Amino acid sequence: MVRYRTVAPRYWIIPSAPCAKELTVDRQYDLFEVGPDGSPLWREAVIGQENAMHKLKELASKTTNEIRVMDLRTSAVIATANNSQQA
Repeated sequence: MVRYRTVAPRYWIIPSAPCAKELTVDRQYDLFEVGPDGSPLWREAVIGQENAMHKLKELASKTTNEIRVMDLRTSAVIATANNSQQA
């Protein structure tokens, strides 16, 4: 019996240095609003940490609820705003 399997490529073709900037991949961040009862409400996804911080400030100015920026790949909370536990 012959079995076939998919084999991942062993090499990648990478463009020359002038094109390398196009290969830069920014992470996706998700923004959540935490309601008074503690339940998260997804607000939006953005690409890049700078965009995430800008959106965090924008959303925080529109509500008194806590806003969280998360990297869902790592489950890490990157930043918060309107957090009642902040000193």
